[in-house]
Amino acid sequence: MCIRPVRKGTRPDREPLPILEACIHTKRRKYESRNNHKLRGQGGFLARLALVFIVIASGAGMSLMTSALPAQADNGNQVRLDSVTFVNDEIQDYTNQRLEVEWSIPDQAQPPVTLTVPLPEELRGNADRFPLNEPDGDVLGECTVSAEAVTCEVDDDNITNNPYEVSGSFFFNAQSQLLNKETVEHTYTFGDVEQTVTVTPSSNWCDVYCEFGGSSGWKSGWYNNLTDEIIFSVYVEAPEQGLVPGQFVRVTDMLNTDLYELVDDGTYPRVLEADSVIYNMWGSEN
Repeated sequence: MCIRPVRKGTRPDREPLPILEACIHTKRRKYESRNNHKLRGQGGFLARLALVFIVIASGAGMSLMTSALPAQADNGNQVRLDSVTFVNDEIQDYTNQRLEVEWSIPDQAQPPVTLTVPLPEELRGNADRFPLNEPDGDVLGECTVSAEAVTCEVDDDNITNNPYEVSGSFFFNAQSQLLNKETVEHTYTFGDVEQTVTVTPSSNWCDVYCEFGGSSGWKSGWYNNLTDEIIFSVYVEAPEQGLVPGQFVRVTDMLNTDLYELVDDGTYPRVLEADSVIYNMWGSEN
């Protein structure tokens, strides 16, 4: 089923909902006409869902200080990606990891200013979006995280009024998808920038008891922060040879309409029946 949380200021566990935002700080130099420009923000959303509970772990922050490029430079080459680094020197494949980005514009910035950090095929970004705000709440831009890239756009007037010393930093979360079966030293490439880390195999790989022995009943979900939607999957308990033909099975899931609304787009909810047993990508039969 596909549902959407009803935002009322609290999560189901009654903790405050995370606010994804960024801040910009502008300071004029004394006796000079140039400005120091700094933006900060948050992004890179992670979520874990189990049963009817949603645990939201926000994990990205942005800090931009404005510096710039020559007037004749176009937006395609005025922003320089200085570094992209993993917070951890050793990571486990198929886990979400935090990456920190440093960027700058060497000379005078010219609007529009857009920063794009391309992600390699073996690294998948978590869909997310967060604003760039001044401390007083004025929105000055926006960053978007997709599976393939992180893109940040700064408001044109902001760059026009603060064209000097434009630079910045932010962090986001992405999932390594190297599918290595042994520990390796791997270099991830982000355009012209590279970062090498130690990657250990995913714990999902199956080495023992990999044959299908029946299915237990369970429920899992996936949250999309960009669309603010959750897709839940419910698995019905069944023996090794499946349910006996002709049985009537009812699955009831009580939806708290104070917290969620059911998205009726013609595709959910739906029932899928497994008609074969195969090995999945991790070597486990299911």
